[in-house]
Amino acid sequence: MFTLQRAVRPVQVADNGKENRLDTGVAKVTMHRLSTAYNERMKMLLYILLLLAITAAAALHLSPALRHEAQGLLQSSGLQTDTTTVYKWRSASGQWQYTQTPPPAGTPFERVEVRSDVNILPLPEALQRED
Repeated sequence: MFTLQRAVRPVQVADNGKENRLDTGVAKVTMHRLSTAYNERMKMLLYILLLLAITAAAALHLSPALRHEAQGLLQSSGLQTDTTTVYKWRSASGQWQYTQTPPPAGTPFERVEVRSDVNILPLPEALQRED
C-alpha cells in the first residue's frame, strides 16, 4: 500500500508490514504529468490564438473596405492617429522652411512625420488676436 504524505518530503511506503523510505520520485512523476498536461493545453490555446490573429491579418490585408473601416475605428478610438509628412529645409536666405512638398532639387532637407495629436501647443494669451 502506497501513501503520499507530502510532495516535498520522502514518501513512506508500507509493503508487507515493512516500511521503506523512498525519495519524492512518485510525487515528482505525478506533478510532471500534471505540468505536462497543463503545458499541452496552453500550447493548444496559443496555437488557436495565433491562428485567429493570422486569419484577422489576412482578412484585413485582402479586403480594402474592411481595412479602411478598421483604420477609421482605430482613429476614432484614439488608438491610431493621423500623421503628415513635412519637409524641413533652409531657404537661400538661411531661414527654416516647413512645407508639405519637397524643396527644390539639390536642397538638403529633413523629412519629419508630424502627428495630429501632438506637437500642437495652444497659443499664449499674449499672442492671441481679439477679432
